[in-house]
Amino acid sequence: EPDAPKEVLAAIAWLRLAMSRQGGHRGGAWHPAADDAFRRACAFPARGIGGALFGRLRDHAAAEGVALAAAVASLPASAVERRSLEAVLGVAAEIGAGVEARRLGPADALRLAAETSEAAEWLSAPALHRPWEAALAAAERIGDVCAYCDAAALGDGAGGEDAGDAVQVLTLHRAKGLEFDHVLLAGLEEGVWPNWQAEQHGAM
Repeated sequence: EPDAPKEVLAAIAWLRLAMSRQGGHRGGAWHPAADDAFRRACAFPARGIGGALFGRLRDHAAAEGVALAAAVASLPASAVERRSLEAVLGVAAEIGAGVEARRLGPADALRLAAETSEAAEWLSAPALHRPWEAALAAAERIGDVCAYCDAAALGDGAGGEDAGDAVQVLTLHRAKGLEFDHVLLAGLEEGVWPNWQAEQHGAM
């Protein structure tokens, strides 16, 4: 769901990333179709992966012609940077192995992704109860994990493989994070941005 909160989109992304590993979850290849899911997984919950590091990974993946997740192994990086990126892959692999071993349906797989990635801590907030339950209900209706991940890739608004060259219109708040390589802001006029109330109350 494009308008879902980032916490819900992150849980979906973790599951998509986990299920994108071809040839099983013990050494299979990561699929580039889930690059947008990898971006979201790196961004939430925060694991110390900033825009500069992610930019280097993106450039390296493009040069090697591989998925973002697959490019982690050969990326020139410090030990700390490598641990941060490998932690994301480790969590995704754990989710995938759990889904496979327990033969979970989409809703339970989504719950597992939220718990394993630690996104569940945020999803327990009262304000997120409704959108989270709606996401679980949507997953339950599809009935198959892979089919659900395919549907989510088309509908999560993150610019997946089927989005093509397109412009997404969204709020400034939604544009935060690592999901987008470029963000263009419209309406940068005095009194509009920054908002006049922010200037008035010293909230700059």
